[in-house]
Amino acid sequence: MASSSTGMPPVTRNASASGVVINRKRQQGNPLLQYIRLVRYEWGEVACDIEIDSTIGIVFLTLSYHKLHNQYIHTRLTGKNENKYASKILLVVDNVTESRHSLRELSLLCFRMGWTLIVAKGIEEAAEYIESIKLVESKEPGGNKKKEVKEDERSQLADEAIRIVSGARGVTKTDAKRVLASFGTLRRLTDAKETDLGLCEGIGPVRGPNLVAYLNTPFLS
Repeated sequence: MASSSTGMPPVTRNASASGVVINRKRQQGNPLLQYIRLVRYEWGEVACDIEIDSTIGIVFLTLSYHKLHNQYIHTRLTGKNENKYASKILLVVDNVTESRHSLRELSLLCFRMGWTLIVAKGIEEAAEYIESIKLVESKEPGGNKKKEVKEDERSQLADEAIRIVSGARGVTKTDAKRVLASFGTLRRLTDAKETDLGLCEGIGPVRGPNLVAYLNTPFLS
């Protein structure tokens, strides 16, 4: 299916300078591939599911699969080979009716393990994300692309952190920004005590326990 959509024969390589590399074992038959049209892709023996280049790796997941096999993604994100990339992306397709709880779990998991979470509303949108990341990477000179990718990741992580924290009962986005600024990182915030949070502007002694309970809810059952 992948070959007919691009007109390219399957190729096995370990790296690609001109296109993305797809893990044949895990992704052959994935309908995602028929929507990758703006960049070349090849089959390859890579650690992730989709390798943009030697520094950027993507693990692909649908929420429908995650609901059936919720231990799978924990195993993938902790894998030694998957963590060899400087930029590690979990690309999730939101294809279930009620996704809020699952996305919160995955957001916390990514923050704790140093991954960037990207959520697509469908398979075609997920393919567009892959194309966009590759096209941006290809246009940047070698000396600047890593820096700019990291800056983009930091911005996405900051936005996700605010979204996660503001998911707690009674905590607004403004409150989330303030408390994150006070603690510096989401990791430090999740380790904070109720008394520490109670001293933060906008949180106080009532919202503090709610936020602690929310951030420490187990995200894998």
